[in-house]
Amino acid sequence: KKLGVCRFYLSRIFTQVLHIGFYEYINTLRVDYAKNLLLNSHIYVDVLDTTYGPTTVTLDTTAASSPAALRIAETMRELQSGFAADIDVLTVRTPVQHGILASIHLRCTVDEHELLRLYREFFDDHRFTFVSAGTVSTDAVMRTNKCMIGLHRQDDQLLITAAIDERLKGCAGTAVHAMNLLFGLHERTGF
Repeated sequence: KKLGVCRFYLSRIFTQVLHIGFYEYINTLRVDYAKNLLLNSHIYVDVLDTTYGPTTVTLDTTAASSPAALRIAETMRELQSGFAADIDVLTVRTPVQHGILASIHLRCTVDEHELLRLYREFFDDHRFTFVSAGTVSTDAVMRTNKCMIGLHRQDDQLLITAAIDERLKGCAGTAVHAMNLLFGLHERTGF
């Protein structure tokens, strides 16, 4: 409509000139764009767990030795069948305040504004998940049911941080959220 021609006419011209239909051409562009977003670089995951207990540091360097790395690898293979990169998970448990802060850093060539758009679009219907530029901290989620996700890109490295308050975002918060949905209440009722 914007070009002032019928879509069938446009499709016929595409077929004659490019030997491919208009919709096939658009899908080819989409596939090429998706291929550029494929992740195959080494992934480093750091988790700061502030639940009470002695300070411990655990480094799992293979998916086979780490349940967390195994779950991440399985998820990556579901999203991207050819994923075969290494995953390192560093967990630090420390007895201060509360909250869980996870950070992931990896090589990424996608523009930060495009990443923000993609993340915000993906989490658009998640009422308690908020995406922002920069890093996040557990202070931003203390005593809330929020999950804050921050994106920061420097050169070809992407740092993704996520913070939750495990006391509210954990089992109790999930129970209240599920009950609200079950009884048809607004999902933020009680928070």
